[in-house]
Amino acid sequence: MRLVVAAICSTIVLIGCSEVAQTAPSESERSSRSDTVVTRASKAIEIVRQSADALGGAVRLREVQSIAFGFEGEAFFPYQGPTPLEPGLFNYTERNIIDVAGARLRVVNGFTGEQTAFTRTIDIDGADAAMLPELARQLRQSPHAILHAWLQDPKRLALTDETNSHHVIAGAFYGELIHVYINRETKHVDRVVMPFSDVRYGDTESVIEFSEYAENSGWTAPGRFRVVDAGAEIFNLPYNDYTLELDDLEAAFAPVERSQRTQATENSETEPLERPGPDTYEHRDYGDGVRALFNSGGPDYHSLAVALDDGVIVIETPGSLDNGRRLRERASALGEVRYVSASHHHGDHAGAVAGVVIPDAALIVADNHRAFFEDAVTAPRMLHPGGHQPLTSPAIESVPPRGERAFGDRLVIYDAGPSGHVEAHLVFYAPGPRILFQSDMAVFRWDGSVEPARDQACRLRAFIEERSLAVDTIIGGHGRPGDVADLDRAIELREAPCPA
Repeated sequence: MRLVVAAICSTIVLIGCSEVAQTAPSESERSSRSDTVVTRASKAIEIVRQSADALGGAVRLREVQSIAFGFEGEAFFPYQGPTPLEPGLFNYTERNIIDVAGARLRVVNGFTGEQTAFTRTIDIDGADAAMLPELARQLRQSPHAILHAWLQDPKRLALTDETNSHHVIAGAFYGELIHVYINRETKHVDRVVMPFSDVRYGDTESVIEFSEYAENSGWTAPGRFRVVDAGAEIFNLPYNDYTLELDDLEAAFAPVERSQRTQATENSETEPLERPGPDTYEHRDYGDGVRALFNSGGPDYHSLAVALDDGVIVIETPGSLDNGRRLRERASALGEVRYVSASHHHGDHAGAVAGVVIPDAALIVADNHRAFFEDAVTAPRMLHPGGHQPLTSPAIESVPPRGERAFGDRLVIYDAGPSGHVEAHLVFYAPGPRILFQSDMAVFRWDGSVEPARDQACRLRAFIEERSLAVDTIIGGHGRPGDVADLDRAIELREAPCPA
């Protein structure tokens, strides 16, 4: 045996065998470490089982097939207000239906605000590794869902801390690391802490706090929860529904009608268009090196790529870091990406910017939003599974208030000024094909109808007239491509005239 070790030491000269021998733990040290690991794991498992018993029974919870919960009320979404420093205030509603045995989730949510309305249904399949982070983020809103997952695989748990009031258990949860604070007296789950990648500041934490536990159909369930992301409170709402074991789980997951050609509504005057499938990455060319990239940040979140004289510009960066990387690859089919821009700072249009921008590409944004985007591309984001190297000295160009930035005769970026939606709103005009790209100013539905114009649509129409732009096609960050006639129809549907 000594000869084998000596041979290895003489061959692998990069390893100091004497040092290895000197630092190798003794038998007693190994035994001590093993006892510590086993003790922390076994104690964590026991605490989790006690908590499950307090919430309705560990044996029962392990066999649960489904969980559903919903809530409605005021929500404060960071970076969704008129400026990057103001949250967007919305009336938010959400219902989650969880097939815990099959790791499936259906989320039906929507929000309304002064100038915004949106509803959607999202289906998440835990068999798709790319969906696991979102699955974890949604399911952590239910302490029963967390304990159910941990009861299935308790070996991944560890007791990491104990305070006078709480046991702190760490463990894997659908691929994410979470810390759960279990009340020593009540055995209830009081708090869940999870790593979180903030749109602006990068690696940080997200916290959920549960309270107002009460008996609920034989279970003990929380009556209220509070969500704090990156130090900002998002929700502090009561559950309006919390159910374990749905009567008909399969009916709850029945397919949602996603007809490619829906019945046109009363205000439809345009032929319905074939809507890109929600899980596909399709594009449409408009000639002269202009390409609409559909679903770049998820279903009905679109971008534009334009071939300039010295490279390609990617316009609009919705979604996540992964969406951004994929978007850059798609745009690269037209040439090397040299510029990146986003219409405004809202997360659903700027969330992927860190994944799109690379060291040799310039970022072009509204002057009012420069600080926000600089933070976004320089923030640490090592929480991402593939890692991410932030930029240290990003090249950022600003479009001055009510000003413009031209790329020869290929593209002009304008700041249309305060729009009623944000304080600075960029629009993009390609003179050759006479295409205007905008986001959140006007939405044209795929069934041929239009959304009634909000104030920002009025601003878009006035801006086109101010600049005397010849526009054949209006492409949006949401919805189908349309034209000025669609925009005028939207304005006609307003209940009040456009602001002067």
